[in-house]
Amino acid sequence: QIQPTAPAVDEAGTVWTYGALSAQMRRLAALLRRLGIERNDRVAVLMDNGAFAYQALLGILAADACFVPFNPGFPALRLADIAAQAEPKAVVTLAEHLPLLADVLGHANVEASPFVIVLDADSPPETSAAIPPSHLLTGADVAKESADYVAPRNREEDLAYILFTSGTTGRPKGVMLSHRAVMSVLAWSVELWRLSPADRFANHSRLTFDVSMFDIFAGFLAGGTVCPVKGAKDLTFPGDFIRSQKITVWCSVPGVIGMMIKSRQLAAGPFADLRLALFIGEALQTPWAAEWRKLQPDVPIWNTYGPTEAAIFCTSFQIDVDAPLDTARPVPIGKPSTDCELFVLKTDCDELAAPGEVGRLMITGTQLANGYWRAPEITAKAFRPNPFKRDLGTLMYDTGDLALINERGHLVWMGRADSQVKVRGYRVELGEIETVLHAAPEVHDAVVMLSASGNELVAAVIPEHGHEEVSEEVLQAFLSHQLPSYMIPARFQFLKDFPRNDNGKVDRRKIQGSFD
Repeated sequence: QIQPTAPAVDEAGTVWTYGALSAQMRRLAALLRRLGIERNDRVAVLMDNGAFAYQALLGILAADACFVPFNPGFPALRLADIAAQAEPKAVVTLAEHLPLLADVLGHANVEASPFVIVLDADSPPETSAAIPPSHLLTGADVAKESADYVAPRNREEDLAYILFTSGTTGRPKGVMLSHRAVMSVLAWSVELWRLSPADRFANHSRLTFDVSMFDIFAGFLAGGTVCPVKGAKDLTFPGDFIRSQKITVWCSVPGVIGMMIKSRQLAAGPFADLRLALFIGEALQTPWAAEWRKLQPDVPIWNTYGPTEAAIFCTSFQIDVDAPLDTARPVPIGKPSTDCELFVLKTDCDELAAPGEVGRLMITGTQLANGYWRAPEITAKAFRPNPFKRDLGTLMYDTGDLALINERGHLVWMGRADSQVKVRGYRVELGEIETVLHAAPEVHDAVVMLSASGNELVAAVIPEHGHEEVSEEVLQAFLSHQLPSYMIPARFQFLKDFPRNDNGKVDRRKIQGSFD
């Protein structure tokens, strides 16, 4: 209410002010409370990015409940598994997703039918028996509710949201984030990057990817404008969107840089309004960072790190404009956020690793998740007692990542612990091979993995423009100048692009399967 006429959302030219968004949020919250929604109750959100989605997320939080994003691009059976675990008391969706929702609820075998609120419908749409008419509400029902302010009833340890991620058991696992954890990282982000009402945030990631939580909630906390990406079929759109929507803050996986380089978007002229480029979710390749710095010298680039279990970001590193970049070394992930502490343990015991020694990366602090939803055994394995300083927390989260502390005291991500493989009896870190391979002038992007048989290393490569005819012999020769023979992939595959999952990350399993 501080700036009710300021733009909160700019959806392809349609602007929602903070006043309008706040009124819709409060009406939805009032309806949810009237339906019996209480603190920590789960409410699913089945829709893509946009003003309706933001109304849903904010309304659920204002009702003191916890939102659970459902990705409308997921298969119905996967969503049914998530619904069966989360048991939402209500689902907020749009009319176009009702057939999918009916299919999901028909397979979910939940004990009680959730209420279904269709925000863009004025009258109850036709649907299947999986959604009883008595449990179906519309945007018209929301509009009847009061927009008066109601003081929150929740506590800081209550759940803000649950994000379901891929689980090693084959079932999705729900990461529980509290209000305390989320507000901690948002407050740090606003202060560190000086986010303000003048900023325009591009929200292109799905709601199920926690980068969206930064785009949306840091944007609103700063009083800025959130600009949802509508209708993008792939990740090659960013250049035009950044320019046409006058985006000032961009956050995505680093692979977007590679795509913009390949499609010539990065070289198409300066991003006149962009003042901050944040990258997270996978390794930022040093050659990409160097190319960005060369073509967009006025846009600071930050490499960040943070698993879902530590609320979006927990480290940051700004690449200096004038500092030399060694393409044979990975870009650091920097130093921890205010309310987090990260430390590196030896790979074979719970002792602190020496500076420069690769070890297991642990996180402690107020940004940690509350654990995994209804999975106490998995939670106990990942969130263990912290035997070191307890200033920030009594538990530490085992990220499953490898890292080291470099000579400047910055953390450097060295890949996944499960990417450390044995080849001919030697321990090999796949990320090290990838870093060297990215330095080859013929290589635009590359991933290295152990073959499905476990007998040899294999590599998939996207050639640099003008080097499409590069051979595996040329790359093996390049690698042989810096790596021992047992670290050189035996087979190469040359691709136009890598398959990617819904969050834009490289789908390594699919690539591995293509070698068989």
